[in-house]
Amino acid sequence: MMGTSGSGKTTAGKMLDRVIGQLYPDVPHYVLDTQHAGDFDNYDGIVQSNRAPASAPKKGKYQIWQPLMRKPDEIEKWLWWVFDGGPSILMIDELYTLKYQGTNNYSDAYSVIQRAGRARKITCITHTQKL
Repeated sequence: MMGTSGSGKTTAGKMLDRVIGQLYPDVPHYVLDTQHAGDFDNYDGIVQSNRAPASAPKKGKYQIWQPLMRKPDEIEKWLWWVFDGGPSILMIDELYTLKYQGTNNYSDAYSVIQRAGRARKITCITHTQKL
């Protein structure tokens, strides 16, 4: 979803996540929340750490990872872990956090999830205000 800051991308993404979750009630939900804007404060499963969380949420439950610093190696590790973990719903709250230093240095793991996630039954909801 693309839109300006404050346009409702996260709210719409949360609604879409809820509807998809009703269709697939047994899949875990993963959220990368680098904004720390309070959008997920009422959710269980918040993990605030610079290290990628090491365990999966239970079926139908959430893991909201709020890294305190943007560490590309940890974000990549987490995304690969989600990719390898089987069916899931993945929400990226702000795509720009997956552009690392350098001109063309975007997340390899995210790129693979976008191309091959369907075969793994991964639904990805991504918010952005920059392309």
